[in-house]
Amino acid sequence: MIMIFFALIEVGLIIYSVSVLKKINSFTQENEVRFWSLYIKKSTSKKNLKKIQAKILFTYAHDSLRNKIAYWTERCIIDFGFLGGSIWLFIVIGFNLDLKLSIPSLICFMLVIPNFMLLSNQLYHFWKNQPIWKERSIEEQPFLLPNTEDHKRLNKYWLQLFASLYLIMAVGTYFAF
Repeated sequence: MIMIFFALIEVGLIIYSVSVLKKINSFTQENEVRFWSLYIKKSTSKKNLKKIQAKILFTYAHDSLRNKIAYWTERCIIDFGFLGGSIWLFIVIGFNLDLKLSIPSLICFMLVIPNFMLLSNQLYHFWKNQPIWKERSIEEQPFLLPNTEDHKRLNKYWLQLFASLYLIMAVGTYFAF
């Protein structure tokens, strides 16, 4: 009976997470792609899209030593935490090992979430204060920022999504053991 209760909680949390993701995606228009906390126009080719993404991150990371350290620390935690957790989880499931061995992968995933939020907020605030927005019109900009109200609502939705993901991991871990 308790297993059914936990399964229903998991399903409810997954449905809630999908609804929050739909709210987050509703901020993106048809001709835009979301990149961290910025919006890039889709009308450019994939090669130009990659260049714009690289320029956004490169300019932020090389603005100051503090930004460089913050960027590389957060980016390494995000990349290695997600990849390491995924590989470890694949090994545990692929070799049919005890599910208790999957706890390190859950810890890796839990470390990724706050760093993702930090990096997107730092990129938003960095680019918001740049003079690029006064030099060119909005039509000439390679990427756009959400307004302050939308940014606050997006952060609220991301926090709701991350909280539901933490609950899914916690309930799933309890359910598995």
